[in-house]
Amino acid sequence: MEAIRLTRAERVSALLTEYDTCQASATSLEQAVWQSSTILGFGALATLVAVASSKLPFNAAAIAALLSTASTFLWWKIANRWWTIQHLKFARMRHIEEMLGALRQNHYVKYVDDLYDTLAKEPRPPDSSRATNIRHHVREALGIDETTALRIEELTYQRAGPKELLRPLRWFVLGIWATYLLSLAVPSIVKIIAIWFPPLQFWIFAGA
Repeated sequence: MEAIRLTRAERVSALLTEYDTCQASATSLEQAVWQSSTILGFGALATLVAVASSKLPFNAAAIAALLSTASTFLWWKIANRWWTIQHLKFARMRHIEEMLGALRQNHYVKYVDDLYDTLAKEPRPPDSSRATNIRHHVREALGIDETTALRIEELTYQRAGPKELLRPLRWFVLGIWATYLLSLAVPSIVKIIAIWFPPLQFWIFAGA
């Protein structure tokens, strides 16, 4: 199949259209992550409240806990796939920025992310000459001049994104279900132990 030959103007127009499409797609993926995590988090809490208020037996509560927790861990796998696709969109946007030489927003974001991620691996505070070399390497790799880089670094930087913020969600869901199931199981466990250790019977009856 013969490749379609485009004029320079058509090529620039196609790249700009693709750039906008990548940006919209990346935003849509992030919204999907936030919306699904909100539904999942509130869904887990609502399920727990419903199970607790219904006073379901331990076995039924354990099944609900297993399904709720499993769905959260499955969501984490899916969300990681979404984040991978999102970052591929960002990478393509940077490639388009390089080809056009006029767009730079993703290069700026990658600059601060790469810079602070690399500096964070250094002893604190990092050796000044080492930090200077790191800055020079990152600037050179992304084609950002020193004046622009210094202006970018003056801005307040926040590294934590959706992935870092939502990472504890699955462990939070696991934790609340484990705590609830433990509260159901403890009385039965104590009574079983009391059968084998009679002195505990006094404490059980005293607290009843």
